[in-house]
Amino acid sequence: MTYPVFAKAISAIEADTAVLVQDYPAAEIDSSKVYYRNDAMAFARASKEQGLPAIICATLPENMDLDTRQLLITNGVAPMQGIHEALNAIRDSADWNQARSRILSEKPEYLLPSYPSGEQKVMPENDSKRWLINHNFNVPKGKTVSPHKLGEAAIEVGYPVALKMISPRLVHKTEAGAVVLNLKDEEVLKLAVEKMRIDVTAYDADAASELFLVEAMSPNPVAELIINLRQDPQFGAALVLGSGGVLVELMADTATLLLPTSPADIIRALKSLRVRRLLEGFRGRPAVDIPKVAEEIYKLCIAYQDHGKTITEIEINPLFVYRDTVSAIDALIQVPVDK
Repeated sequence: MTYPVFAKAISAIEADTAVLVQDYPAAEIDSSKVYYRNDAMAFARASKEQGLPAIICATLPENMDLDTRQLLITNGVAPMQGIHEALNAIRDSADWNQARSRILSEKPEYLLPSYPSGEQKVMPENDSKRWLINHNFNVPKGKTVSPHKLGEAAIEVGYPVALKMISPRLVHKTEAGAVVLNLKDEEVLKLAVEKMRIDVTAYDADAASELFLVEAMSPNPVAELIINLRQDPQFGAALVLGSGGVLVELMADTATLLLPTSPADIIRALKSLRVRRLLEGFRGRPAVDIPKVAEEIYKLCIAYQDHGKTITEIEINPLFVYRDTVSAIDALIQVPVDK
């Protein structure tokens, strides 16, 4: 008897999807499940006649049993176990459909091939940043020097400065005590060097080095991003971008694009992140020129594509984002090991 109700309601509304919320009673509670199933079949029929995707959603996962799920699938209805899951599925389906339409209309370039990955090594941060500078990507002003030239270097780049020990074994400098920020004069710089030597030696004696990077402290950014360009073994070259800084793993706020990409795709990816609220101006803070930021990231993608056989991975974290520019505060580049 519910078919006419479903048919009339679905035909009266210009909807894209039909959703029915049903919680099926467990067999040990009562024997009324047959009536719920009858309603489900009426809903399936009415949705099919109107050409709408049909979803039946239980409010809780345990309120839809396996037999019922299989019955719904057989009749062309998507069973969803939980309202949250159903809404996510609808959103993701809509996003997929929009992306498909956009891709078909824009006729994008063919994806880059996946190169076999062998043994890799990490370039020291100073060399990584030199590579970025050579490809017109902004990094803080800095100098790489031996200990006895630290004072001169700090004066040249301008106090306050950041001090980093440079070594192939110091991939994660913070954990090793190999980075100190906001040093305001030569006296505290000397103290920082001595403490750094002690801390790094305690962390890994083989990582201790007599080479240091002195950088000018960067102004506080509007937002921090992480940028990663790498070879995925299945899909080929990919760009991962997301919320960066010390909270990158906690936030887990990322988007992935396959290469080649475009500034427009990068803009869409940035706006899909939770950090977009900072980029767009949060609580009176200045908004970022997102198209300009996207152009800078796109420029890096092109450089990576042009050197895909000699550069296996680029990671920048954090990437400081300002109103109309960006700066790579920490950067690591991986290259193939020469055989």
